Amino acid sequence: FCFLSATLQYWSNFFKLFFTYIAWIAFLHRYTSFLTMLILPHIFEILNRFLEKCRRLWKNCERKLNTSLQMIVLSFISLLLRRF
Repeated sequence: FCFLSATLQYWSNFFKLFFTYIAWIAFLHRYTSFLTMLILPHIFEILNRFLEKCRRLWKNCERKLNTSLQMIVLSFISLLLRRF
């Protein structure tokens, strides 16, 4: 009976720790997703503001879509180089 009691106590402690661990993971996931929801709109706003300032991109007058895409990539690279 003593062995059974010790085993039950071990498993009850294990499950307490396990569910505490799961609760912390869920809390951290909610917290990081909340921070992501706060940070991402700000980043998109900065990037869109920069694209509007870029004089080459203010008109949509490129003949090929690939050329426009490459100009956007170059403008983002220049933004990153300026910021860092």
